[in-house]
Amino acid sequence: MISHKSKTAPKVIVPAHIPKPLPDHLRSSLVSALLASSSIENIQSAMHDRCVETGWLDAIHQRAKDVIYNGEADTWGEVMAIITKEALGKEEPRAGSAAGSNGKSFQNARRQSGGRAAHSNTIVRMPDEVVKSGVSAVRTALDKFIELERA
Repeated sequence: MISHKSKTAPKVIVPAHIPKPLPDHLRSSLVSALLASSSIENIQSAMHDRCVETGWLDAIHQRAKDVIYNGEADTWGEVMAIITKEALGKEEPRAGSAAGSNGKSFQNARRQSGGRAAHSNTIVRMPDEVVKSGVSAVRTALDKFIELERA
């Protein structure tokens, strides 16, 4: 068993030509090495900091409120599904949509908002600079223990 507190990770030998999709055994080795070196916590921290700096977390919170107040979702799972699609760029926010269902799950939240239908123009797609920062953090972490296989 790999200790998650250890600061050193075993070297992971990676083929010069990496097949797609990544084989399960290689993915598992990489994740284990990231965990063993505490790199995942460092990556998460770097990503969180960039999300806060760019205002992305505030945008996510605002969009969740808008989805609830607009009646676009009846459950928290539906709120998350809408926001996740938008954040991944698979769907644009439904600006001004108040034609959603009237589920009981969020009726209280709507009542507290005075019944207003907030018109959302909040963009929740993750900023490119946050993605680039995340990619950089992962590369830095992986460089510590990846060794390319010699042909």
